[in-house]
Amino acid sequence: MATLPASLETVTYLFRHGHYIKDTTSVSDAVLNWNHLTKGAKGTGYPSPFPDDVTNPGLVFFWIGFGVLCAFWLLFFILTVRRDEQKRRFHYLTTGALGISFVAYYCMARGQGSVALYDIFVTTNKFSPYRVFYFARYLAWITGHSLILLDMALLAGTSLNNGGILLFSNVITFLCWLLGGLSTSSTKWGWFGFGMAFFCVIYLFLIFPVRKSATEKSPEVERTYNILLIIICLTWIVYPVLWIIGQGVKAVSVNAEVITFAIVEIFALGVFGLVLLFSESAIEEATFKDAEKMRLPATYTPSSTIYQGVLETKN
Repeated sequence: MATLPASLETVTYLFRHGHYIKDTTSVSDAVLNWNHLTKGAKGTGYPSPFPDDVTNPGLVFFWIGFGVLCAFWLLFFILTVRRDEQKRRFHYLTTGALGISFVAYYCMARGQGSVALYDIFVTTNKFSPYRVFYFARYLAWITGHSLILLDMALLAGTSLNNGGILLFSNVITFLCWLLGGLSTSSTKWGWFGFGMAFFCVIYLFLIFPVRKSATEKSPEVERTYNILLIIICLTWIVYPVLWIIGQGVKAVSVNAEVITFAIVEIFALGVFGLVLLFSESAIEEATFKDAEKMRLPATYTPSSTIYQGVLETKN
């Protein structure tokens, strides 16, 4: 094995290498551990002072994720402007969620929104405990996925309390997992546990009280809601699983994380949006409280307002 350059020179080079944010403690731990391995001492990590980061396959999927999500955003934007103004709320929310996501993917594809951290909790693994953590995606999930859950709450016509609990739980879930990903010790498992508790709340409310509201709304709303619920249940469950094997125990590479998340995001946001925005009957029935008033009155003007789901014309 090659001789390691002077520690000061190595640390300086590591701080200049890569676009990710450098953590002083993590860089020092990586260099110290590398020195131990080169001297024949028992090391606790991967024999390299450089963090595990995306290579060409992962970078390609960053750009694929950006391109596909951007295409979905453009499609949803066109659908929005072609929709009657009083029927656009689901279009605004879904288009906004896609916009947040593709901007996050552009950020990560350019090497930003990430930090290299050395996880002292990981002692033996074929993958490096020193790896790049892409926190930009968590910021996108905190905001963008809240809009998706708001879509579900409005479609079902559920109570304000249920909608508020969904949004609050989403923010806390991904905030806790973000803090866990930024932790470099066993503290991360505490953050993951807190996030998982609120993640279960999201599933429970979507499956029971919110779904009950959708069932009581109309058959068309119920059918669309159930399809969207299946998409969410099948895609979102990947988030905690990949957090455990990725950020938790470092059992997969950063490339594997990036590729899996990109595929999941396309279904969780793009396919979700397609199903919702092309379900015109469900959108109309969810927009107007009284199905008999779905037709615009002849006296409708741009000054008309939607109040509590019923179109009312100002006198």
